[in-house]
Amino acid sequence: MHTEVIEWLRSIRESEPGIFENSRVLECGSLDINGTPRPLFKECEYVGLDWRDGPGVDVVSLTHHYRDDAGFDVVISTEMLEHDPYWLVSACSMVELLRTGGSLILTFGGIDRPAHELDTSPEEGYYKGLHSGAVYNQLCHEFKAVHIWDDRNDVYMWCEGKR
Repeated sequence: MHTEVIEWLRSIRESEPGIFENSRVLECGSLDINGTPRPLFKECEYVGLDWRDGPGVDVVSLTHHYRDDAGFDVVISTEMLEHDPYWLVSACSMVELLRTGGSLILTFGGIDRPAHELDTSPEEGYYKGLHSGAVYNQLCHEFKAVHIWDDRNDVYMWCEGKR
C-alpha cells in the first residue's frame, strides 16, 4: 500500500471519523507488504484476511470463501482486487459481509497501471488492472452513495450506506 492510499484514507477519516472508530472491520488482502490501514482504525475489532499467512493476517482464506455471520461495519481492501483472479465474486462477497449501513472502502490498480507484484496472487502471475466503471456497475445498487476517485493509475472507491 503506497503513501497516496494512506493519505486518501486519512482524508476519509477526517471527514467521517465514525467509520474508523468503534467498528467491526474486515480487511481483505491484509498481508502487510508495504503498509497497512490497520493503525487508522481506533477501538475497533479488526480482522485481517488474506490467502496466505504473514504479518497483518488473522485469518487465512480466499475472500470469496470467507464467511462470518456477525457481519462487519467496514470492509476495506487496498491494492488487492487487481491481483485477485476472482475479483468480481470477491467484491460481491465483501458486500455480503457488510452490515446494513456499512461502508466498503476499496483501492485497486486501474486499467493503465502496469502489472506489478505478480507473486502476490493466489494464481501465479495473475494481474488485471480494473476499470472503475466495471466495479461501480457491480456495486452501485448495493449502497446509498458511491464515491470514486480515478484520476490516476489507481482507483479509490468509498461506498457508503449499504442498503
